[in-house]
Amino acid sequence: MPLNRSEGDPEKRFEKTYFSLKNINESHDGQVVRIRARLQNKRAQGSKIVFLEMREIYDTLQVLVFQQDTSADMCKYAMKIPNESIVEVVGTLVKPEKEIAGCTIKLELGKLTELWTVNKSAPELPF
Repeated sequence: MPLNRSEGDPEKRFEKTYFSLKNINESHDGQVVRIRARLQNKRAQGSKIVFLEMREIYDTLQVLVFQQDTSADMCKYAMKIPNESIVEVVGTLVKPEKEIAGCTIKLELGKLTELWTVNKSAPELPF
């Protein structure tokens, strides 16, 4: 039987650049960014909108998973991600009409093009 080995280019892992949440400010409005952070909390507004609150150390950012921009399956997937999982998201930073009260960063990440669960946490955490 043939060997099962990785045939991918090892240099591809260095092509991704991640934005640190502490560096995001209002000058990044309209910019497409890739972040990797912990899912602190999530809530759904009906079946068409899911709000993900991402945390990196002390900074938090709201991510908007909108069925119109992605799909109904993406909204269902986002709601199934357990809290404290590490998630990678690619989308556009936008300044919302209403100020976000629950997050330290006053921009939100919307118009998602990618949503990945990098490391899934246990469904029930011991604390």
